Amino acid sequence: MTVSALNKALLGKIETTPGTDAAPAAGTDAIRIISATPNLDVSPLEYDAVKQTFGKRVGPLDERAMSLDVEFYIRSGGALGTVPDFAPIAHAAAHTVASVANTSVSIDPVTAIGSARHTASFYYYEDGLQYKYIGAVCSAFSIDFPLDGEIRAKATITAPFLAPTAVALPTGLTYQSSDPIHPRPADVITDAGTAIRVGSFSFDSGIAGSVRRLIGGAEANVTARDRSKITISKDSLGTVADITRLTGVTAGSFSAVMGSAGNRLTLSSAKAYYGNLKSETQDVLMMRTIDLLLDETNGDDAYHILID
Repeated sequence: MTVSALNKALLGKIETTPGTDAAPAAGTDAIRIISATPNLDVSPLEYDAVKQTFGKRVGPLDERAMSLDVEFYIRSGGALGTVPDFAPIAHAAAHTVASVANTSVSIDPVTAIGSARHTASFYYYEDGLQYKYIGAVCSAFSIDFPLDGEIRAKATITAPFLAPTAVALPTGLTYQSSDPIHPRPADVITDAGTAIRVGSFSFDSGIAGSVRRLIGGAEANVTARDRSKITISKDSLGTVADITRLTGVTAGSFSAVMGSAGNRLTLSSAKAYYGNLKSETQDVLMMRTIDLLLDETNGDDAYHILID
C-alpha cells in the first residue's frame, strides 16, 4: 500500500452537545497543522484458563481510547476578531474562546467546568483513512515561543475509541491565510511591569484528560489542571538584574507581547510565582532555566491569551 505523508488533513468543530458529532466540514473547519500522529489504545484481552499449554488465553480486542498528538502554529484568524482555526483545540483543552468583532480574540482557562463539558469533534485524514474523535478533550496543551522561529503549540486530543474507516481526503479544504506569529527582538516581555531580556520560553497549561469507560459507552473528560507554568529556557536571560528580579517574584505579574498589530499574541498572568532555578555552564557563559508558576487571583484567571 502506498503511504503519502502529503495526504493529511485535520478538521475540528466545537460540539453544541458534548459527545454529539459536530460534523466539521472541509470548507469551514480545516485546521492548518504542522504534524499529527494518531494513537489507538487497543489490545487483546487475556485471561487465565486451565489448559494443557503454557500462557493465557487471548480473547477479542479491547478497545479503550484513541488520541491524536498534533502540532500547529499560533496565528490570528485573519481579520481582527476572527476566531482562529485552532479554536476547537483550545476549547477542548478547557478554555473559553471569545471574540470581539474587529478587535480581538480572548482565550481563557476554565477549571470549574461542571456539567458544561468542553468537547469538540475532530476528523483526521491520513492517506485514505479517516479517524473520528467525537466528544474529544485535550489531555495536554502547551505553547513554545522560540526566538528563532514561529510560535507553535502542541496538544494531545483524546476521545473514546472509534475504528478508522476508509475515506478519501476531502475536497474543498479551505484554510485561514494569516501567517504564523513570529517572536522578534523588538517584542516586549515584562515582569511586574519591568522589561526583561528573554529569548526562548514555553508555556504549559497543565491540563490533563482521560477516557472513562462506561457500560454502554465511554466518555472523555478533562480530569485536572495542574499549576500552569512558564519555563524560561537556559539560553534566555541576559543580566544578573533579570535573574534577581525573576527569582524575587512572590506574586508578580508576567506579560509577553509577540508579533505585530493584526497578528499579535499576548500571554499574561497577574500572579506569577518563582518556582525553580537551574544553572548550567555553556561554553564560557552561565545559563539558567527558570520556572514561573501561574496562580489565580479571582477564579479561573491564572493566565490570559489575547490575539489581536
